Amino acid sequence: MSKTQEPYVVYKKIIQKVMLDPEQLPALPAVTLKIRSSVANPDSSSQDIAQICSQDPAFSTLVMANVSSATYVQANPPKSLDAAISVLGREKIQSLAMAYSVKSLFVIRSAHLKQLYQKIWQRMMLKAGTSAYLATRTQKFQAEEILLTSLLTEVGTLATLSAFAEFESKPDQKVFFRLCREYAKAFGAILLKKWEVGDHFIESLKLCGRWRHTVSEQLSATDVVNMGLYCTVKKLSPNNSLPPIANIPSFRKLPPQMKDVDDQGILKIVSDNMDAIDTIQRVLH
Repeated sequence: MSKTQEPYVVYKKIIQKVMLDPEQLPALPAVTLKIRSSVANPDSSSQDIAQICSQDPAFSTLVMANVSSATYVQANPPKSLDAAISVLGREKIQSLAMAYSVKSLFVIRSAHLKQLYQKIWQRMMLKAGTSAYLATRTQKFQAEEILLTSLLTEVGTLATLSAFAEFESKPDQKVFFRLCREYAKAFGAILLKKWEVGDHFIESLKLCGRWRHTVSEQLSATDVVNMGLYCTVKKLSPNNSLPPIANIPSFRKLPPQMKDVDDQGILKIVSDNMDAIDTIQRVLH
C-alpha cells in the first residue's frame, strides 16, 4: 500500500464503522416525529399540529415564512400558526418538517469541516430550490415534496461529512468527494431507512445523478430532481463533464415549453428565473 493510499484507507474504515452502527447515525428530532404522527392521524386538527410545531420556534417561523411567500399570495394572509397550516396543508407541513430536520441534524463544529459543509449546503440549496421551482412549472408535483426529495438525495453526503466530526484527522476536499462517490448513496439509504421515510425517497436517492437511467416514460419526481441537479452542476462547475442535456432521458420527458436551453447548457426556465429560485432557497435558510 502506498503512503498516499494509507490516509484514504483510514478514512474508509471510519465511514464503514459508522455505517455498521445505526445507533451512531442521527435520529429525527422529536418534534418532527410528532408532526409525522399527527399528520397521519385523521382525527388531528390544524390546531393540534400547530401546537406541536410551536414546540420549535425556528420551525414555526419557517412555516409562517412559507405561507407568506409568493406561492401563497392572499388578500388576508394567515396570522396564526394553525391558520397557516390550514393554508399549506398537512402533507406540506410534513415535508417542511423533514426538510428542516435535514439541516438541523448535521451540526458541524470543526472549522475545517465547516468549509466543506458550507460548500455542500450551498449546492444542496441551489439544487433543492431549482428542483422545487421546476416542479411548480410542470404543474404535476408539489414544490415542497420535490424540495424534500432533493434534500434527501444528499443526506449521505452530509452523513459522510459528519462521520469525521469526532476524529482529529480530517480529509481534504478532494479526498472527501472521492469518499462520497464511494459511500454517500449507501450511507444515505441506511439513514433514510432508519428515519422510515417512503421507499420512493430511497429510490430517488439511488437514481439521482444516474443521467442515462430511466424507469418510466412518464415524468417522475426523480426526473425533476435530476434536472435540478444537472442545472446546479452546470451553474457551479462550468468546466464539468456532464453529458449533453439532450441525451438525458429526464430532459426528454419535460413538457416542450420547458426544453429551451441557454448558452451554458442550463434550462432557460431556470436561468431566466433565478430570483424565484433564490426566494425558495431563502425560505429554507
